[in-house]
Amino acid sequence: MFRNEDTGPKLWFNEIWATKSIAKREYQKNNYEIAAEYCEKVLAVSKKDLDTRILLSKCQQQLFKPKLAYANHMLAEEQFPDKLSVLENRASIMLENDEFEKSLITYLNISKKKVQPIDYTLGVLKLSQIINNSTNLSKKKYRERCLGNTVMKLAELGGLDNTEALNSILSKTKLTCKKKKQSFYLGRLAEDKRFFEAVLESGGPRPPFYKAEKKLLNNMKRVVDSLDVAYDQLYKRKQLFIYRCEKPKMKGDRLSTQINNSKLVKDMTHLTICKYLNFITHLLIQNQIKEAKLKTELMIEFMENNSYESDIILDKVYQCFGMAQYVLFQNINRWNIEKNHRRMLIFLGATKSNIPLQESLFGPFEINPKYDLIRTLNKLRARLEKSKSTMEMSFIYYEKAKCYLELGYDNLKNARNRATRCLQLAKEIKNQTWIVNALILLVSIEFQLDNKPKCCHILYKAIAIAYKLQVPGVLIFLEKVAKMIFETNAIHVTRTEKKIKEVLDFMPDVSTRMNAMYKFKRLTTMPINL
Repeated sequence: MFRNEDTGPKLWFNEIWATKSIAKREYQKNNYEIAAEYCEKVLAVSKKDLDTRILLSKCQQQLFKPKLAYANHMLAEEQFPDKLSVLENRASIMLENDEFEKSLITYLNISKKKVQPIDYTLGVLKLSQIINNSTNLSKKKYRERCLGNTVMKLAELGGLDNTEALNSILSKTKLTCKKKKQSFYLGRLAEDKRFFEAVLESGGPRPPFYKAEKKLLNNMKRVVDSLDVAYDQLYKRKQLFIYRCEKPKMKGDRLSTQINNSKLVKDMTHLTICKYLNFITHLLIQNQIKEAKLKTELMIEFMENNSYESDIILDKVYQCFGMAQYVLFQNINRWNIEKNHRRMLIFLGATKSNIPLQESLFGPFEINPKYDLIRTLNKLRARLEKSKSTMEMSFIYYEKAKCYLELGYDNLKNARNRATRCLQLAKEIKNQTWIVNALILLVSIEFQLDNKPKCCHILYKAIAIAYKLQVPGVLIFLEKVAKMIFETNAIHVTRTEKKIKEVLDFMPDVSTRMNAMYKFKRLTTMPINL
């Protein structure tokens, strides 16, 4: 029997083993929140369980909780500083925090200790590619058969995830270790390490130094320009170039004399915000809206902590959010007719909710919707009080309307008020995508309030604007919805029915639930005047 204290929780060994297995399985399914919960249960009993501690740290990395991930990693490192899994997690955390140089050196040290598994080798190669893409050194600077050259070869053979290509390159090298295993060292590792350290410490723009300052100061403008490109091309799913920020390295005494320069600190703040913008835009391009929201919250928190105010940045970010939401309102070609039809019924509130279909329209929902929706409303209310960006305020009112819509029939009028306010703000800034998003949301709300004539009037306005934006899938979806409006009716769940459902959910077993359902049925059909 395991327990953390005399009065603490108790679990048998097989229960701990089963809980760890569930955590690993949920992590593999990308259910990081559930996996983290199971990890915490195990660690409450066995605090020194290294594998579970590392898994919890990885879950928190995926959930954009860098402070918690780092804290759990430090607990693991205090106990087992030389374990390979601990070193690998350290490299992973550094990579997530954009500390590419430290992450690369950590991966290199791991590879010195052990050639297998191949993940460590791929870690070095991926980081080498990142550094290669962000440095201004020409490719000729790389020696033949060094890491940079290998990355280029891998790219030609199908990318860094192509394990067969990697093994093919490794097998061709003449260098082997003493045990005659395939060696990771495509050149002498010590020389490669010194080479990369030299690049990272003294590379970057060449003298005169003012050119480096000029490049750094232009980072913000270039990233904002790239967000303009994202706004125009996001819904077309094109290969999009995002400007990569370059941190110029200072030589010799310049590092010690300018490290406390307030101007330099301000420039470094610009650089960090640029990295956040890159992440957010890439996540939106991949339709990972939930993750993009979390990254945006981190960026806003960073800006507030550094007293950094820039409405232009938030305007551009939420402009992209508007486009990402807009492209969700389109017919999904890979789905069959029946599935698309049911998806439209869910949009109108004419059938019971199906979470995957609902998420394809409004983005992901949390595991515990009711609790999370109330918490989200409170966060949005607090953010609205601080916001000075009209574009951000449109986004906040839209999100609040979605929350009230999800809370049910009794909150539809609240949802309509927020969506109407979102529409007013979108018209003020003349942003077409946010105007259409607000109109489409109002269509769903008015339909569920049985205002079908008003619903059609709003829908035709949305279709007229959508024609100008030229996204065929959205037009197909809206035109199909227009045909369905007078053929279907909304499902209204009364307050009494909602209470009955909540009571039935608390029943311990099927027989008790069936008995309760029978009694509720008798009560609802009983005549009022006996």
